[in-house]
Amino acid sequence: MDDYWADFRGRLKAAAARIREACPEVKVLVYYDSQRDTSEGGHERFKDSWLTNRKGEQLSTEWSGVYSLTYSVVATLQNSYGKAMLAAADRYLDEMEIDGLYWDEMECVGYGAPLLTYNIPDGHSCILDPKSYTIEREVGVTTLLGEGHRLAVIDRVRKRGGFLMGNGPACTWAILATGMQRMVEIQHNDHWCFEGLLGTPLGYASARTDFGNVTRALRFGFLLVGTRYDYTHEISRYLFPFTPIELHHGYLLGKERIITLHPGAYGWPGERCLVQVRHFNRDGKLTDTDYPTTVAKEARTAIQPGEEEVVVLERLPVTLDPRGGGAEVSQVRYSAEGLALSVTAPRGATLRIATGAFEIRPGARYSVRIGSQPARTVTPEKGILTVVIPAGAATPVTVSPAGAPVPG
Repeated sequence: MDDYWADFRGRLKAAAARIREACPEVKVLVYYDSQRDTSEGGHERFKDSWLTNRKGEQLSTEWSGVYSLTYSVVATLQNSYGKAMLAAADRYLDEMEIDGLYWDEMECVGYGAPLLTYNIPDGHSCILDPKSYTIEREVGVTTLLGEGHRLAVIDRVRKRGGFLMGNGPACTWAILATGMQRMVEIQHNDHWCFEGLLGTPLGYASARTDFGNVTRALRFGFLLVGTRYDYTHEISRYLFPFTPIELHHGYLLGKERIITLHPGAYGWPGERCLVQVRHFNRDGKLTDTDYPTTVAKEARTAIQPGEEEVVVLERLPVTLDPRGGGAEVSQVRYSAEGLALSVTAPRGATLRIATGAFEIRPGARYSVRIGSQPARTVTPEKGILTVVIPAGAATPVTVSPAGAPVPG
């Protein structure tokens, strides 16, 4: 937080304000890394925090001259750099008026291996003599040394109402237990991703922009965190929010939606909730393909995506209870404007709509049109709007606020 960077911090503050003005619900995070130091005089000022080699020399990275020289450090609750980074987290939120931190290299690991420092033992780790297998010297695994500091930053930011996004899988149980949002850099290979599945289904998209990068991530049980706003595919906006229940190869079951590459009959066990179907072709373009939902003891939607195609089934706050048998629902369209669908219920059914994107407000009046019947007005009871579907063949049903255009 040197004065040298004051102008840059001011520009970040202005950029955050512009983003919020354009899209108030977006959270603006600023880069934070407690493993590297670029501050003026930091090499000497943070000498007790050096990350060293066997000779006691502080490690550094010069990035082939492209970026500023960075000195490698270990942030703990006791040392000078750790204390400075705690204060920096406060100043980030105060001075730049941001919503939180994007924490790069959060777990303080090396590229594909633990990161060791030879000047600060962690009390658990050592180097063995390769011949005698006796302890040659104690060392510090930076992930263990910095755990208390990372927990303190998480707690500090959250108490101030801030949000955190970490880069890398959690490496200790205590960090995992915080439930902090994070992603894994799955672009490097096909196996690092699995280190993160206990804590996150989010994978970094990196530089690839093609839809194949999305399907690759889904095969790992991951969803991509994008870094651009000009992808040619259209799927990103339909993948979230997503709260994981089960993560499989090419099939992700969440509380809010199901995302899959595979043919099958999908739904939430024991539930009769309806879905909005979205099918994406191998280029990631949204198509008009529809798959009907069959409702009996539970609702199931049978889908048949082709190779490299994806289907997203968005769970709706809408249920259908058939009378004395099954029913089929298709052509579902749900939005803030209302609900439209086609229902085939040989013995009739009851449609129940709870609040969601389409708000069901106490005392409000809603227009219901079933088939060719005249529209009628209904009001919700106990937060649920109930519509009785008569027995018969495929029947179009629309529900919208009274006086509003009919959804289609």
